[in-house]
Amino acid sequence: MKLTIDGAELSARDGSSVLDAAQQNDIYIPHLCSHPELSPYGGCRLCLVEVDGMPGCPPACTTQAREGMVVHTKTDAVRSLRCEVLQLMLSEHPASCLVCPESAECASYQGTIRKVGVTTGCRYCPKDSVCELQAAAKSVGVTELTLPTSYRDLPVESGEEFYDRDYNLCIFCARCVRICQEQRQAAVLSFRQRGHLTTIGPAFEMSHRDAGCEFCGACVSVCPTGALSEKGRKWAGAAERLAPSVCMLCSQQCDIQAVVVKDHVVATLPPGDPRGTGGELCVKGRFCLADLANHPDRLRVPTVQTAEGCEEVDWDRATAAVAEKLRGIPGARIAIYASPDLLLEDLVTLRRLADNVLHTDNVTTTAIAPESGELLSRSFASPGLDALASSPCIVSLFFNGNYAYSPTTLAIKRAVNKGARYFQIGWLRDPTSRFASRRVTPKPGQEAALVRDLIKVVSGRASDSADLADIAEALRAAERTTFLLGMGVACLPEATELLAAIDKIAELKRGAVVAPHPHANLLGLVAALRPKPREDVERLVRNGKIDALWIIGESPFEKRPPVNVVIYQNTFPPPEQLAADVVLPAASWCEVTGSLAVAHGQWRLKTVQAAVRPPGLARQDWEIFAKALEAMGARDVGTPSAEELSALAKDAQRAAAALLAGHQVHGSAPAPAEEDARHVLVREVNPHRFRGLNLADYIEGMARLTPEETLLVNPQDAAELGVRDGDSLTVTAGGQSRPYPVRLDRKVAPARLYLLSSSGGDMVSPVRVGVR
Repeated sequence: MKLTIDGAELSARDGSSVLDAAQQNDIYIPHLCSHPELSPYGGCRLCLVEVDGMPGCPPACTTQAREGMVVHTKTDAVRSLRCEVLQLMLSEHPASCLVCPESAECASYQGTIRKVGVTTGCRYCPKDSVCELQAAAKSVGVTELTLPTSYRDLPVESGEEFYDRDYNLCIFCARCVRICQEQRQAAVLSFRQRGHLTTIGPAFEMSHRDAGCEFCGACVSVCPTGALSEKGRKWAGAAERLAPSVCMLCSQQCDIQAVVVKDHVVATLPPGDPRGTGGELCVKGRFCLADLANHPDRLRVPTVQTAEGCEEVDWDRATAAVAEKLRGIPGARIAIYASPDLLLEDLVTLRRLADNVLHTDNVTTTAIAPESGELLSRSFASPGLDALASSPCIVSLFFNGNYAYSPTTLAIKRAVNKGARYFQIGWLRDPTSRFASRRVTPKPGQEAALVRDLIKVVSGRASDSADLADIAEALRAAERTTFLLGMGVACLPEATELLAAIDKIAELKRGAVVAPHPHANLLGLVAALRPKPREDVERLVRNGKIDALWIIGESPFEKRPPVNVVIYQNTFPPPEQLAADVVLPAASWCEVTGSLAVAHGQWRLKTVQAAVRPPGLARQDWEIFAKALEAMGARDVGTPSAEELSALAKDAQRAAAALLAGHQVHGSAPAPAEEDARHVLVREVNPHRFRGLNLADYIEGMARLTPEETLLVNPQDAAELGVRDGDSLTVTAGGQSRPYPVRLDRKVAPARLYLLSSSGGDMVSPVRVGVR
């Protein structure tokens, strides 16, 4: 398509708006409400233009470009209108520095004092130099404020988890509201009140958490001013560079980009133009990674325990100490715990170390719990998210998408918007719940029976359950059904039977099974290390048959087990009671280069690039293993070759499935329920971890969103029990009682209690419990 803008004949893509056409040809038209991921809005009125043959000055963002159109963006009438619009905006927006004649000197010397308020002048705004209002004011040429100004004097809302909200800087472009509704489809944000009192946020003054906010940060990414700002990046300034990377906090392996300032990662963003994408990240990928990398407790120097105490050493002394402590210990009495967050290069080098020098096959991981093998084997064979997004019928079973697996929850939302039927079977509400045609909460101990009954109904037999009849009708009508399994399935007493029943329905309906899990490179670990079942190695440790432990990116023990040597290798210090003999500082996610194994339907490798150097003497795990190999006499140690990595791909998924079969415990006995118990306790193993560490222990926002060993209670139940946030409730099950702190949460259904634990323990989930 051809059109003329400011006298120049230009080309533009069919279907473009006038603003799109100008941007495609590097012509800047001031705009604040328009955004590439949002539908045209026409709210700010800054992008007014003149078009031959059209009356008035239409907004460029909502005006469709047409063949032969003649557009004028710089006429006196357009400049005058834009100036008036901008003056109206600035009459309620702190703007002293936008029109201050000392602005240039202030930028260099910070010499000009504040004018009013807390975040007034541009030198004190967290978006300084990347503020779109700043750019618009410069383009329009505003040099003085001609209208009376009014500072709104609203308090900065800094009491919630990951970002601050200063609505004194808000220009009501509605980008945050629209990205929440259109792209994330969460519908948490809306305009509140009117006129001078207008702010943006959840309705009825609810907190963002109570309103169902996923804390994805899309609203922060699209905000054109400093009204929304990340706590961790608030004063870091403009990005010096953007480094492509990969989030390593779950199996989704989302592409991200690290925002680097002064050789530090200060934030993470979705791929693409940092101001042009809201992105599909969850709260962990968007807000937690930079805090992990920059945490003051990071390990930076190797340490060795000596008779005089803990001594900081260099790498030569550290690896010499490792070699000395392991010398003479038979391989059968050495055990290694390895993290599924290691890269393939790390894992292959570790396998060399275990096989060729330590001569041990006691290699394991805490990521594969005794009851989770069957579920993980299905996860490794899962297709990509396209199976969800294109499925006409989706059934989720015990899947918890709260604060995790954002690409999966978005795929469900988008499938429903295209006409798919979605059914949710489980215990908690999550971001997909309001998209469900029907939600079903099974009775404790009846989960597998429900799926068996569903098979009968799908096969054409009658059912008295309206829930099952509705789901079965949709399954029969759909050409294909996708089943989404949560890790909660592994906690059920009849997990094996339930999984077999799901396989049967999937076979009947030519369906697919999708099962995301919380480990970035678990398939790579299984393929490279062929780990022993965790319970087998733990039994050796308990029985005194292990003399030395090498723990790499894991936290299997809170205190030192009965062994002679403990070598601890991680990004953060070990528990004090572990009393590690040697502590080796490892690089974190943004400081490593290598490969991840991708399991979606077919094995492939995904490349990870380091964004910055590790702090202090910290090194990538494979480099630490290589140094240890050299200290133990090995030669010619280098990074694994491409051929070695490619060799892992051969039959990796079948081998992984066969290996996981040895990690299975086929069901467990239901926990004895309390007589006449009204409440049901649902316990989930904490999926929010990195290298064996609970994110909530290092990131304040996650501690508030996902507290461990805290009882989440529906507000209705809390009122009946007479408890409030911070109070304590004692839960009784199987003759055992334990008190827990309480937090009110609307995601938990009435008569249900939810508990996030560091480990599965011996309590089957769910179970009826007494509460007092």
